[in-house]
Amino acid sequence: MDQMSTLKDEIFSLVLEAQSLIKQGKYSDASLIVVVEELWTLLPKNTRKPSGESLRSHHKDAKDIFTSTFYISFTEFLIRNFSDEWLQSDSDRSLRKFYFDFFLLGDSEDSLKILTNSIVTLKDGLSLYTSISLLESLLKQNCLRTILSDNCLLCSSKVSIDIFEGLSEKERNLIEQSNPMISAISSMPDIITPRLKSQCSSDFFFPQNYIQFVSLEVAEVLRIVYESLKQERNCSVGVLSALIAKLAMTGHGRLMWKTVLVELECILNTDCLWQRILQRIIAKIPDRCIEAVTMQLIFEVSSHNTLKAILGTLPATRERMRFIFTHKLLLVRCTEQTDALQNAIAYLAGVQSLWPAFAEAFEKLLSAWSDGASLRRRPLEQSTYLSKTVLIFIAHLQHEESLLTCDVKDTVQKTLLIGMASYLDSSVSEIRKMGMVVGESLSGLIHLNEIALKFDFEADDFVKSLQLLLRVRNDAISKSVDKDTKSKTSDHKSSILLEIVNPQNENTSKFDCGTVDGVSGRVSADEEVDSDDFDEDDLIPVASDSKSSKPGKHPIYLAECMEGLLSTDDPERYEKCLHHAERLIRKHPEVSEMAVELCKVLLHLDDHFSLPEFAILRQKAMVAVTVSSPETIAGYLTREFYGRNYSVCQRLDMLNVLSSAAKELSELESSEENRTSDVVSKQSLTNDTDWSRVIKMRLESKTRRFAKGRKRQPVAACNRFAKVAGWFFYPLMSHFDSKELSIDLLVCDHIVLEHLLRTLGVVMYCAFNIPNVSQMARTLLEFTWCFRCHAQPAVRQAVLAADFMAVLSVPPFLLMSDLCAETVELKEWLHDEVLLRDSDSNCKAFAAQILVALEDRMQKQVKDEDA
Repeated sequence: MDQMSTLKDEIFSLVLEAQSLIKQGKYSDASLIVVVEELWTLLPKNTRKPSGESLRSHHKDAKDIFTSTFYISFTEFLIRNFSDEWLQSDSDRSLRKFYFDFFLLGDSEDSLKILTNSIVTLKDGLSLYTSISLLESLLKQNCLRTILSDNCLLCSSKVSIDIFEGLSEKERNLIEQSNPMISAISSMPDIITPRLKSQCSSDFFFPQNYIQFVSLEVAEVLRIVYESLKQERNCSVGVLSALIAKLAMTGHGRLMWKTVLVELECILNTDCLWQRILQRIIAKIPDRCIEAVTMQLIFEVSSHNTLKAILGTLPATRERMRFIFTHKLLLVRCTEQTDALQNAIAYLAGVQSLWPAFAEAFEKLLSAWSDGASLRRRPLEQSTYLSKTVLIFIAHLQHEESLLTCDVKDTVQKTLLIGMASYLDSSVSEIRKMGMVVGESLSGLIHLNEIALKFDFEADDFVKSLQLLLRVRNDAISKSVDKDTKSKTSDHKSSILLEIVNPQNENTSKFDCGTVDGVSGRVSADEEVDSDDFDEDDLIPVASDSKSSKPGKHPIYLAECMEGLLSTDDPERYEKCLHHAERLIRKHPEVSEMAVELCKVLLHLDDHFSLPEFAILRQKAMVAVTVSSPETIAGYLTREFYGRNYSVCQRLDMLNVLSSAAKELSELESSEENRTSDVVSKQSLTNDTDWSRVIKMRLESKTRRFAKGRKRQPVAACNRFAKVAGWFFYPLMSHFDSKELSIDLLVCDHIVLEHLLRTLGVVMYCAFNIPNVSQMARTLLEFTWCFRCHAQPAVRQAVLAADFMAVLSVPPFLLMSDLCAETVELKEWLHDEVLLRDSDSNCKAFAAQILVALEDRMQKQVKDEDA
C-alpha cells in the first residue's frame, strides 16, 4: 500500500512539473522534454521503460496509476494549451511526437472521448484540425474494433446466448456506461463534417466513408464474438445492439446494413451460430429504435432467407416487430421497391410460426385496399403500392395452400363484394386496371375448381408489371413443411391442441388413425395368405401399404425385420423392413418377448436413406409395440424419458408414442370386432355356392323394415387402458425436478416441458371412466400447479390444457365431491390470475373456455340431482 502511494506521489509531481513548464512556454527546455518523456513511458501501449528507478521497478503499477488517475486530466490539459510551436520539430524527442503518442498509445476509449469532446469545444484553428487528424489516425489503428470487442467479451467461461432472454443487469450497466462513447461514434459525421475547412483535405469523416468504416469494424467485432463463442466464452452483444440502433436512428442504418451484409450474408444462411448472434443483437434493440433498424434492414437484404436468418421468429414473440410487419410496412410506407415487399412477405410465409402474422397482415391489407372512401382520397402511388402488396400475398397463398385457411377465404370474399365496385367505378384507368387484376387473382383463390372472375382489359406494361408479381421468386420459394418428416413434435402438438379445443369431436377424430391402422393391418395380413381358390390374375397385391415397387423379399419374422432395420448397407431391405414393421408387430403374439429390444431399435433408428415416410412409419411401429406390451414398453419409455444421452427429438418421440398408444388402448374393441366380422362375412359370401342363399341375403340387406323386433342391447367391452393407465401416467411426473438429469425442464428445456404437460393431459383424457380417475386428476392438478407462472406462454397454455383434460375426464359428481376443493381453487386461479393478469391472449381465451365448460358440467350435475 505504501509503495502505491509513493508511486502516485512521484507521478503526480511529474505531472505538475510538466504542466508548470508548459504554462511558462518553455517548449524548447530540455527539462520539459525529460519530464514529458518520463510520463510518455507510462502510456498503456508503450513498451519503453522509464528512467526513474522506482517507476522502472514497478512499471506495470505505475502505468495503471497514470492511466486511471492522471491520463484524462493531463491530455485535456495538453489540448487546452496546444501551441503551434510543438509541430515545428520532427525529432524523436520532440513535443510533437509526444503529443501525438499521448493519444495514439493511450487508452483507446479515453482517447476517443477526449478527442471527440475537444472537437466540439475548440474553435476553428490549428488545434482543431490537429485533433481531427489525431482522431482519424486513432480510428484507423483499429481503436473502434478494440473498444467494441472489449465491451463484448466477458470474463465468464460458459456460453449464454438465449435469443429471447432480456438484458441482464450487467449488460444494462455496461450499455449505460458506453452510452457517451456510442453517441460519440454515431454523431462524428454530423459534428466534424461542418467544421472541416480547406486546411483539412481528408474525406474520412464524410458520412458515406465514415459509416462504411464503422460498419466494417462492426463486422470484424462480430467475427471476434463468433470465434469467442466457438471457444465457449461468454459474450454480450448489448453494446453492438445499442450502436446499431443509434446508427439507424441517425439515418445511417441502410448504409450500415448494406456494408455488414456484404461481409456476412454468404455465411449467415448456412451457420446457425451466426444466425443466433444476429438474432440476439436484434432482440436486444429497444422498442423505440426497433422500427428504424427493421425497416432499413428489410430494404437492404437481398433475399428473404437472409431476413429469416437475422430475425428468426422474433415477430412472433415481440409485439412491436409484429406491428411493423403487419401494419407499418404495408399500410404506412409507400415505395416503388417491390423487392423489399417480396422479401418481407416471403419471410412471413416461409416461417410456420409467423403464419398468424401473415394472415393478420393480409386481412388488414385487404381491408385498406377495399375501402372506397380511402381509395378516393389517397394518391395513385399509394393505391398502386397496396395493389402490388396484395398481389404478392396472393402469390404466396397460391404457392402454400396451408396459408389459405377458411378465415382467409371469408376475408377475400368480403373484399370482392365490397371493394371491386369502388375500383371499377373509378374514372382513373390505372385504378380500374388495378382492380381488375387484383379482383381476378382474389377470385382465383376462392374458386379453384369453379369459374373465376374474368375481365377484358388491355395487357399493357402497367398490367404486365402487376401480373409479374403473381409469380413467387425463385429465392423466395420456401421449402414447404413436410408433414411426414418435419418435426414429429409440432404435428403431435397441433393434434392435441385440436382435441383440447374441440373435445366434443373426440369420438370421431381422436382414434381414427389407430382404428384404420389396426384394422387395415389385420385385413391386409389376411389377404397375404396364399390360397388355391384365387386365380393368379385376381391376386391382391401383397403389402398394399408399401409405396415401393422394387422387387425383393418381404420380412416374415420379427427377428428378420429387426436385422433389416439395423442394416445400413442395403437400402431396399431397410425400407421394406420399415414398411412392414407395424404389420409384423401386430400379427405376431410373441412380440412381448422382445418388445423392449424392438422398441430400443426403433427409438434409436436413423433415417439413413432419407425415406419420405420414415417418421410416420417408425412412430406407427413404436405405437404397435407399446399397444402389444403396454406395461413393459410404457415403463421402459417413461424411465428412459429422464435418462441420459437422449436428444430433445428422441424425448419428444417418446411422448408422442405414449400419447398415441394411450389413445389406441382406450378405444373400445367392439367396433373393431364388428368391422372384422363384416369383412369375414363378405369373404364367406363370395365363397358360398348356394345361389338361393346369396339372393336371399341380398334382398334382406336391401329391404327397409319399419319394425324388426327389439333392438340389440349394447355389449360391454373391456377398456384395455384401465389396468395400465398408471404406467403411462405416474412415472412421467416422478423425476421432473431431479438435479441429476441431463435435461433441465424447469429452466431451459421448456419445449420438452410443454409436450410433457400435453402428453399427461392426453393420457388423463384417455383414462376417462376408469376407477381411479379422480386420484389421477388430483395428482395432475397438483403437478401442474408449480408451472402456472412459467415465463413461456406455451408452457402456461400446456398447463391449461392439462387442467382442462383433468376436468373433462372426471365425472361431474366426483368433481363436486372428491375434487371439490381442487375445483374451487382451479376456478379462482383461472378467473383471478389468468383472465385478469396473464399477458398472453391465448391463455386468457383458453381459461375462459375452461371456465365455461366447468360451469356447464356443474349445472348439468345439479339438474340431474334435482331430477
